[in-house]
Amino acid sequence: MALCLPLVIGMASCQKDNPTDNGAADGSGINGGGSGKQLTKLTTVKYRKYYFNYNLQYTGGSCDYTSFQYSNGYWTGMGYGGFESDGEVYEEGGDYVVNYDNNGHITGYTSGGQTHPLDITYDSDGHVTRVYTTWTNEDGSGWSLSNYTWENGVMTRYTSQSSGSDETRVTTYEWENGNLVREERVRSSYRETTTYLYDNHPSYMSGMREDVRLMIAEDPEYLSKNNVIKKTETTVYNSDGSTYTYSYNYVYTYGSDGYPISFKRTDNDNNSGGSYTNVDRTTYVQYGDGSGATAPTMYYIGTGNTNGFDRYYVNGSGWYAQDAMVMLYASEYYGYRFDHWQDGNTSNPRSFTCTGNATYTATYVPN
Repeated sequence: MALCLPLVIGMASCQKDNPTDNGAADGSGINGGGSGKQLTKLTTVKYRKYYFNYNLQYTGGSCDYTSFQYSNGYWTGMGYGGFESDGEVYEEGGDYVVNYDNNGHITGYTSGGQTHPLDITYDSDGHVTRVYTTWTNEDGSGWSLSNYTWENGVMTRYTSQSSGSDETRVTTYEWENGNLVREERVRSSYRETTTYLYDNHPSYMSGMREDVRLMIAEDPEYLSKNNVIKKTETTVYNSDGSTYTYSYNYVYTYGSDGYPISFKRTDNDNNSGGSYTNVDRTTYVQYGDGSGATAPTMYYIGTGNTNGFDRYYVNGSGWYAQDAMVMLYASEYYGYRFDHWQDGNTSNPRSFTCTGNATYTATYVPN
């Protein structure tokens, strides 16, 4: 659920018409900013670990960042950038513009040259209760409708409908001590339950007002006052009763004031037997007062082969931080087998510590 786009999608500058400061002073509703520190940048270094028969086969690295700008306590812009898996660097930018009215209400956004009006209803406490939007692009036009139910200052129910579907999607939420602890999504083909555990430190997003957090972070867990340390998703499919479980674990490093300055997230997917993937993400957090953590220097590890085969047969290329562990693997090619790397090394998989930019080329020989 989101007013616009989730955090992982870059949005550029925003504009407002001098909105007034409305809402509660604790960061709820639509006040000019939340009660915490202003988040200015998130940089995430990600490693995917590929396993076969429960043994690590190869890794893959990447890095991206999202930056936030403010004016008079209001979020006014967002940029993004990072490092592509093929070694290219993409720059900060985008063309996403958010509009506010004089009361501080979000009224729409522009992206890709298209204007998307948002018909948003707020209650007397500044909570978003309804969002209706329409769009038109090269594929046609459509609409979506979202309704939010609030009780005692927390969101308890969310429903959504959209063009092209007869289904009404329903999600319910349970809260304890200012934190979302349980979420249940009911869909026509499955039921998904998510549970959350938290630390006792202030959220790194607590400096953003409520509707903005929903807009850029998508999930109501980011409305929680503390930081998630474990998130578990369990999906039960109606067709055969099969169950799928996915978990996320977070470990934080905190500054002297108790706010997170970095955190590591590990994704665990053990549902596919002997072949599965774990993902490790370390995010470095920076704030408007200059506190936080700086991301490490990144280097690119490239791969290839001397035989002219598709380069994707040699796995493990990507961006890695200084001193990170790299594991490469030259997979089999039709009628050929791996023989050696360009430096004569014959290990496959091959692991080493990243110390700088490098390219590793494999040579195959006929079976």
